[in-house]
Amino acid sequence: MLFTCDSRSISIVHSSIRSCLADILLSKGYSANKVGKLLKITGAAVSYYKKGQRGAHLKEKIMGNPRYYSMLEEIANMLIEDDGKGYLEPVIEDMICRLCRELRKSDLIKNLD
Repeated sequence: MLFTCDSRSISIVHSSIRSCLADILLSKGYSANKVGKLLKITGAAVSYYKKGQRGAHLKEKIMGNPRYYSMLEEIANMLIEDDGKGYLEPVIEDMICRLCRELRKSDLIKNLD
């Protein structure tokens, strides 16, 4: 899953979002390889997210917030519906960008740059 923006703070947010999405998809019974396909990352990367070796910076804060968790669930459901075909990719990317913007504006994230 590629993103069009780049900075240290955004990279941390994106990694945390991917980690949250991986957890949600794994909890729905998908294998690490299938989750990797849906997120356009490797199964090994999914394993790193699952173990907390990647994306752990903000994961608890994001997953613990009902609004953000709801947005993640919606994104995960769209990923499942799209099944890696790319039809819904622009919509999914827009939803992820919206979530990222909200996270960066929130009090959850400070001094990441």
